[in-house]
Amino acid sequence: MMNDLTTALQRAFENLYEALMGDYVPKEKNEEIRIIKKGRRITAAYYIDGECIRHGNAKCSKEDKFNFEYGSKLAFKRMWGDPNA
Repeated sequence: MMNDLTTALQRAFENLYEALMGDYVPKEKNEEIRIIKKGRRITAAYYIDGECIRHGNAKCSKEDKFNFEYGSKLAFKRMWGDPNA
């Protein structure tokens, strides 16, 4: 988590410096969300420019029936920090 904060602050300061120096050109960001299934685990991961910024997991217990759609939604909500997920 600290690495994410450090990276985000570094990017913000770089952008601020470029803006103050007059060299700032907004960069196009390549953003994507991946939903990955491995066994009974679903992972939702958010990437910016190929770097995983945040992720969330959902694992189905052996007693429950696996449902890809439900697990994907749960992992997605956890990725964004939903307290009810």
